[in-house]
Amino acid sequence: MERKRGQIDLSFGLIFSVILIIAFLGFAVYAIINFLGMKDKIEVGKFIDELQGDVDTAWKSSQTLDDFSYFLPVNIKEVCFIDESKAGKGGKADIYTELKNRLAKEANMIFYPLGSSKAIYSKKIEHLDIANITKTNNPFCIQNRNGKLNLTLQQDFGGTNLVLIK
Repeated sequence: MERKRGQIDLSFGLIFSVILIIAFLGFAVYAIINFLGMKDKIEVGKFIDELQGDVDTAWKSSQTLDDFSYFLPVNIKEVCFIDESKAGKGGKADIYTELKNRLAKEANMIFYPLGSSKAIYSKKIEHLDIANITKTNNPFCIQNRNGKLNLTLQQDFGGTNLVLIK
């Protein structure tokens, strides 16, 4: 009888150890997945800060026509600029209502597809001439190609003193 009891104790200890190892591995995988998701959120926040900084610099200058490149997570397909005070028109008019419904108060930029930016759906970029940007296409969307977004900022002397995105 004593042998069988010893064998059972050893089996219970071994099973308990295996369960603990599985729990630790599960927690490690969970932490790594959350850490990688945080990388995308940080990249989106950095993009917003850089874009606002470049727009502010262009707005303060007397005249600007510069090309800029930004990096975004690849799951964001497009960055769209939208004027919610006007109706949708142009090539992306079919997604206008969907974007407008998810737009934060006073925001003029949104990431598409919705939810692809994880934490930040939309944001207001100050000093943009949103009426002229969306004159022919509302929303005006710029495609994110393999994690790289290219756009041109233009500010003309004597104009509205606001910045255009092309």
